[in-house]
Amino acid sequence: MSNFDDENKLVLRVKLGDSDALTILIEKYKPLIFNMAGQYRLHLYDVDDWLQEARLECFLTAQKFDPSKGSKFGSFFKLRFRNSTLSKVRWQLAKKRKENCQATSLDGLLEHSYDFLPRDLQLLQDIAGGLMIDLPSYTAKLSMVELQALFVSIGHKDAETVQTEYHISAKALKSAQQRVRAKLRQYLQAEFGQLKSEN
Repeated sequence: MSNFDDENKLVLRVKLGDSDALTILIEKYKPLIFNMAGQYRLHLYDVDDWLQEARLECFLTAQKFDPSKGSKFGSFFKLRFRNSTLSKVRWQLAKKRKENCQATSLDGLLEHSYDFLPRDLQLLQDIAGGLMIDLPSYTAKLSMVELQALFVSIGHKDAETVQTEYHISAKALKSAQQRVRAKLRQYLQAEFGQLKSEN
């Protein structure tokens, strides 16, 4: 490819569905693509994945590109490809944070759950050890208010904030915490077998 006009012709061919023209553009911009891959780490992405993502973005960029505005295709493609990559990075980071939150251990729950009754803590300690709660499975059983009550119980939120944000009384919050305890006991019983009877 010798000049600006040649590239614009390739872009026009890509708009018309010419895959060979798209391949030529990808070959030209491989240095840019590999540079992007070096700057931003995407989990489980290999070279083929990066090239596939770049090929898709190059095609989409060609559909949007208007040479009459005086801009260069390469600059436009670089901008869109970077933005697309950053979106994927943010999505993966958000997913990782969510998974980390879901991996809260029973040990951590016991350490912070000062609102659980002593007999509940003892029952949990009897079966918990180093086991992990499957939070998605457990929290799916909770209403929104009960979920907020759980956050209060493990120290992630204070009671006054939850009462204000969700327009509930202290009595209603306390009732929700009691339901959370009951559902936790039911969950643990279902997962780990019959709990020891209370004395």
